[in-house]
Amino acid sequence: MKNNPSCAVCGSKENVVPHHKVPFHADPSLELEPSNLIALCENKSFNCHFFFGHLKSWVDCNPRVEEDAVYWRSRLFEKKF
Repeated sequence: MKNNPSCAVCGSKENVVPHHKVPFHADPSLELEPSNLIALCENKSFNCHFFFGHLKSWVDCNPRVEEDAVYWRSRLFEKKF
């Protein structure tokens, strides 16, 4: 993703994909709307797209993905000094 090259949860810059906050099937007009997208990774060690974006089920969509990304990034991935 050009404007957000790192995962919103873990900060990885590898295998980053756009996740639709409002799924494409629910509102196709939001497909390319930047405010409807969040950058999440699909790494082998931890797949933030699957875990946080889809709540571990590709048929589900997390309506709180932005809030969850901020929460979990601060809890799990940011260095504490």
